[in-house]
Amino acid sequence: IDIFCVDCSNHVFSKALVCPACNASLGQNDDIILTDMNPSEDYKSSVLAGLKPEVILDICSRAIAFYEYQTSQELLYKSMMQKNVEDKYHALKDKFQMITRDLNHVIKSEKEKNTALWKDFEQEKAKYQQALTRLDEKSKQFQRLQTIYEKLKRKTNTSNMQENLLSPPPATTPYRTNNLVEFQQLQDRVPFTIINKVDHLVFLHLLKQLHFIRENAIILRVEQIKEEALTADIIKRYD
Repeated sequence: IDIFCVDCSNHVFSKALVCPACNASLGQNDDIILTDMNPSEDYKSSVLAGLKPEVILDICSRAIAFYEYQTSQELLYKSMMQKNVEDKYHALKDKFQMITRDLNHVIKSEKEKNTALWKDFEQEKAKYQQALTRLDEKSKQFQRLQTIYEKLKRKTNTSNMQENLLSPPPATTPYRTNNLVEFQQLQDRVPFTIINKVDHLVFLHLLKQLHFIRENAIILRVEQIKEEALTADIIKRYD
C-alpha cells in the first residue's frame, strides 16, 4: 500500500493505473481509494459501524501496520537525507579546513617574507646612513685636502719661478743651434739699433735664461697636468 496526495494521484493515474512507487497494476475497483486524512466526527462514528469486531480489528491492525510502514519509510527517508546532509557537511568541512590550512600557510609565509624584507630594509637603511656619514666625512676631508693642495700649489709655483729667475741655466744644455735661430728671429722683431747696443755675449746669456724659463714653464705645466689627474683620481675614489 502506498499513499499519495490528490494532485500527484491525478497527475500520475491520468496516464496509467500503475503505482509509481512499486509499479503494481491498479486495475481492481478497490485498488485506488480516496481517503480523507482529517475525517469528521460523524465519519469516525459511522465508518466501521455494523462490522464484526474481528473485521474491525483486522482493519485496525492493517491500518496500524500501514502507518508503521509509512512511518518507517519516512524515518528512512529522513535518515538518508540526514546522511546526505552530513556527508555534504563533512565534505565542506574538510574543504574548509584544507583551504584554511593553505591560507594560514600562505599568511605565515607572507609574514615571514614581510619580516625578512623589513629586516633587509633596516639593514640597508643603516648601511645607507653609514655610507652617507662616511661620504660627508670624506667630502670634508677632500675639501681640506683641496685647500691645502691649492696653497701648496701656489707656494710651489711661486718658489719655482723665483728660483728659475735667480739661478743660472745648466751648462750641459745644448742651446747653440736653437739660440742662433731664436737670435735671428728676435733680431727680426727687435729694432736693429737696439741689438747693436747689446753685447753679443750678454744677449746670448739672456737668451739662455729665457729658454731655461720656458723649459721650466713646460715642466711646471706637465706637473700641473699630473696633479689635476691625481686630483680627479682622488675625487673618483671618494665618489
